[in-house]
Amino acid sequence: MVFVLNITNDDDPVVFDCDDSYDSWIEISKYVIQFMYLVPGGILNSLFFYTIWFGHRSTYSNSSFFVIYSIDCFVSVLIIICDIIGRFIMYIPPLCPILSPYFYNPLYFFKGVMIVMNHSKTCKFIIQSLLVLNRMTSVIWPLEYSKMWRKCVKWAVALIILLPLATDWNLVISRVYMEPMFGGFYFFYTRKVAWAKQSRFQVFFISIAFGFTVVCTSYTLHALKKLKNRITKAERTVSIASAYISIGYIVLSVFQVFYAFFPYLPGGVMVSLAHVAYDVLDVGSPFTMIAVNKTLRHHVFGMTVKN
Repeated sequence: MVFVLNITNDDDPVVFDCDDSYDSWIEISKYVIQFMYLVPGGILNSLFFYTIWFGHRSTYSNSSFFVIYSIDCFVSVLIIICDIIGRFIMYIPPLCPILSPYFYNPLYFFKGVMIVMNHSKTCKFIIQSLLVLNRMTSVIWPLEYSKMWRKCVKWAVALIILLPLATDWNLVISRVYMEPMFGGFYFFYTRKVAWAKQSRFQVFFISIAFGFTVVCTSYTLHALKKLKNRITKAERTVSIASAYISIGYIVLSVFQVFYAFFPYLPGGVMVSLAHVAYDVLDVGSPFTMIAVNKTLRHHVFGMTVKN
């Protein structure tokens, strides 16, 4: 089924037909599988944020890495919540004919969902750049590193929160509408300013993150191997976890460039690939950190740390 948006102004209803060519059980199974890993990922990110800022604040609040990483956990939770909502209406075909008439008119709630998702994803790219830079400086200047980052961490947090606002404006002024997808429907926007495509904004930020990731992670891994005696065990484990997470960002970078410059591919395929790419980061990142960092694992779950 090919959907063509046909409206003359932003207040016109966008009427669409549900695509009944999809097997309901297959699509519902997709949602159930994704729900089963998104919820644990959201819970673990929430536990990390709570542990860093409330449960063991005295341990982590002085660590610039964990302050920045806690923001990543928070925005990951926001993305996961938005994904659970969006994928519910997309992967449950029996609900489409019942719910679709309520989604023909302008969608202010889902405009908010899109803005939160876009803002949070851009935050993650900035966070990635800062995290790998943080790890590299910890091995270049192990003695001065903490003092240096303590002075600028507040500015780094402000940068993470405020800079993505530069990418949100076209979503704010554009119409958000529903389009049939996988037997259900999913939200898209009209792009009031044609050149201001969100995926291309994200390519800009993820290209910067990609450059930082390759350069900083390469140097960090080299230093970890060469300067074993200069780096504490705690810093070493955090750096290794950061390196693993960086692999996911490199994969996402390749996909995001592909998505931005090859828009003619089927929408369903691109939406699915985008979901998988971000799920790997939102869910995989905290599991990687908990697997590598024994101290954090102990603080989150109360597990005994063995030396």
